[in-house]
Amino acid sequence: MDVSALYTNVPHGEGIGACKSALEKWRNPNSTPSSTFLCDLIEIILTCNCFQIADDIWLQIHGAAMGTCMAPGYANLSMGSLRTICWHQQPPNRRFGSDTLTTFSSFGPMAVPI
Repeated sequence: MDVSALYTNVPHGEGIGACKSALEKWRNPNSTPSSTFLCDLIEIILTCNCFQIADDIWLQIHGAAMGTCMAPGYANLSMGSLRTICWHQQPPNRRFGSDTLTTFSSFGPMAVPI
């Protein structure tokens, strides 16, 4: 898959869902902190990201910030989830990455002034 600007293009709901699925699949359910708590933290990181350009302060409303430490793992889990969905929707003779082309249109603004 060839992806452009991945960190800033993962929708919050889908990305958090991918993280939750991975935590439920690979993590011991008795571990602390709980998977629910970790997903709540991911949501806070994604939805409370403010940044400044000149004198304007902005709130990022879509995707993960480029400098956030959790962005690479978050993006990888999101792509893995998307790949799994695409893999199961393809006929058996078309299960190669080069056989699939998927495009997405813009999701709207990435940030809003606050």
